[in-house]
Order: sequence, then structure tokens, then C-alpha cells
Amino acid sequence: MAADGVRLGIDFGTSNTVAVLMAPDGRIRPLLFDGSPLLASAVFADPGSDLLVGADAVRAAVGFPAGFEPNPKRRIDDGTVWLGEAEHAVVELIAAVLGRVGAEASRVAGRAVDDVVMTHPASWGRVRLGVLADAAGRAGLGPVRFVAEPVAAAAYFATALEQRTSANRAVVVYDLGGGTFDVSVVRSSPDGFEMVAADGLGDVGGLDFDAVVIDQPELVVAEGAIHHRATTSGGPATTPRTAEPSSVPPARPDAPAGPRETGAARPASPATGQSPQQVIPQRCIRILSENAAKPVSSVAFSPDGLRLASAGGDNALRLWDLASGRSVVQSLTGGTDWVRSVAFSPAGHRLASAGYRARLWNPGNAQPIGQPLGRLISRSVAFSPDGRVLASAGRDGTIRLWGS
Repeated sequence: MAADGVRLGIDFGTSNTVAVLMAPDGRIRPLLFDGSPLLASAVFADPGSDLLVGADAVRAAVGFPAGFEPNPKRRIDDGTVWLGEAEHAVVELIAAVLGRVGAEASRVAGRAVDDVVMTHPASWGRVRLGVLADAAGRAGLGPVRFVAEPVAAAAYFATALEQRTSANRAVVVYDLGGGTFDVSVVRSSPDGFEMVAADGLGDVGGLDFDAVVIDQPELVVAEGAIHHRATTSGGPATTPRTAEPSSVPPARPDAPAGPRETGAARPASPATGQSPQQVIPQRCIRILSENAAKPVSSVAFSPDGLRLASAGGDNALRLWDLASGRSVVQSLTGGTDWVRSVAFSPAGHRLASAGYRARLWNPGNAQPIGQPLGRLISRSVAFSPDGRVLASAGRDGTIRLWGS
């Protein structure tokens, strides 16, 4: 790079993108987007017009959620995504975000930048970096240099924060981002920092924390009630008890479970050997575990009560035999698809899963039924009482009904 060149550093994040410009005289300044150093990495596809990025995309999504992709970085392996009424290449979505950064950098510098450096997760390999490089080229940034995020963090720690690190000493970098949690070890060397080891959780990030809060709103309600009592009454804050609606009497242990139930005797549970009328869950009677290091996101009983389906944080959808307590099908997804929710059809002949795609399975032979449903990330699935319609809840704020 020429001595009088302008350098641009970009951190393309899951939720937000940050960019810093270095002038020829060495002065460093962050780029601002709508007055903020954070540019939302979101993209909105408006039919008949160019892609919208950042705050513009977030505002447009209010009126048309189906055209909104809030996290293109998480879709980098998908190739294409369906936004609104058209299919879009993921590389084009990323290019739109980078193009906004490049345009702002050129405006502030008064000229085109001469050198572009982009950070990336330590675990990203050649294919993902290739997509990122392609997107940068389409955005007009030209060839870019890549630096692993933990290496960039360690360099900032040593230079900008003036924390000296002697040669051959290691630094541990914790990176809790919007999409992942990564831990890396980098070592100081005469040429800078080099990666020694890296690992992380690909399904634990700020977005996943948000999803937990949304999926369990009673946590937010409880916290708000505690705060309200403490601030209005001046009394001690106590954990509120969830109250039953006054118009709905509390259920009796021997009450029917729903409108489909009859007064006929119900079969005994294979897990306990007891009739449902006799079972009041109060203690743990069995623990099923195949990968204790990863969380389980959803479970569902088969209608006959003989099997249990579970969705795991290790991207696996498993079927369990409750009589033996063993996994009879290790993974219906092959360990490659993120699974958030599972549901059996009322007859038990089909199993639905929600994840990067909603899809149907045959629990008898552990084979998929047809193709994935749609092209949108789904968070939950549920069958209608007659089993003819499947509902999927999308991350785009829509509910889609699927039928023949």
C-alpha cells in the first residue's frame, strides 16, 4: 500500500457492522451511519427496487416482514434466501451491506480507499471466506485482506490499549457476538499475533439469548412485576407467583386433558406404567441423554406414548424409545441442520421439525418426507387437530400454514 493511501477496516457482524477509516496521516476515525457507529447488518428486499440496508431495512420490514433478512452472516452457508416474492443470493445481501460501508468510506475520505481489511470468525474456512471475498468484490471494494477476529482483538489490545505482551506469551480472547460464542488462544510473535487454538459454540449468541427471552415471556413479566412492587410500594421485592386467570378454574389432576379426550380409560404410560389420571409430575423418573454438552431445545411425545422426539443444540433430531430409554434414531438431520422445535402429527405417522427449514419426517423409517418447506428460518411447528395442516412460525414474523 502506498504511504499516502487510505485504509478501511470492516467488522461484518451478525447483528451489526462496524468500520474504521485510517487517513494517510495515520488518523483513525469510525464511520457513522445515521449518526451511529453501528450499521445494522440487516437487508430488506423491496420488490422492484434495490436492496435496503441498515436502519432503512429495519424500518421497511415493519410494513413487509417477509422481505426482511436481519442476519445475512448467519445465512452464509445457505447460498440463497427467499425474501418477499423473489430468491436472492446470500452473497448479494452481504455485498449490499459492504457496499453501504464502502460508499460511506469514500464519501468521508473524499476518494476511493486503497486498502481494505476484513475480520472473520476464526472457524471460517476457505469456502466462507470465498463468499465474503466475492461479496466485497461485488461491493466495489476490490481485493481484501482477511484477519481472524481474535487476532484483530489481540492486536487492538496490544496497540490501542497499550497492553504490552512479551514474545511467545499467549492471550485468550473471548468473543460473545450476536450469532456465536468463540474462545481463541493467540500467541505473540515478532510479526504480530498468530492463532494457536480456537473453539466455540455456533448456536450461542445474543440472538439466541433474545430467542430464549421471547420464548419464555414469563421471565420478563416476573422481572417487571418485581421491579414494579419494589418501586411503587417501597416494600421488599419478592418473586411473584404466576396467578391463574380468575375466569378459568385450576385444572384437577383427574380432569380431561382436552376436547378430544373421553371418559374411557386411557392407556398406561410406558415410562411409568401408570394411567395419566394417576400421574402428577413431581419428581424426575428418568434422564435421557446422548450429548450432555449440548442443550435440548424441544421435546414431543408420540401420540401412543411409546416414543419421544427431541431437538438438540448439536443440530440433531432424535427419537427415543421410552421403554428402554435409548435413542433409536441418533439423528434424523445428519447433524447438519439447526433444530428448534419438533411436533408429532395426531396419528403419529409424521414428525415435523423447525430449524433453518421446516420439514416433515417419517418416524417409522427416519427418512424425510418430500422437500423442506419454504426457504425461511422457522422457530416452531404445530399440527392441526386433524393433522391436515402444519403451521410454522418464521423468524420473519410470519406464520405459514402448509397443506396438500
